Amino acid sequence: EIPLLAIIPEDESVHKSIALKMPLNMHDMNSPAAVELNRLAHNLAGKEFRFKPKKPGLLARLFRRV
Repeated sequence: EIPLLAIIPEDESVHKSIALKMPLNMHDMNSPAAVELNRLAHNLAGKEFRFKPKKPGLLARLFRRV
């Protein structure tokens, strides 16, 4: 049996980041899918994950409006 590592929720931000050809964590780092992908990456690296909402940078704010 293979253990389940993560459940990535459906998220409209994923579709938008693909359309913009921008990584999800740059487009919307606080989206549910981005948070779960970060949690998965931390778990795979053996690091503790603590979610702290972050303020998006200038580029992310500009591209979010597109």
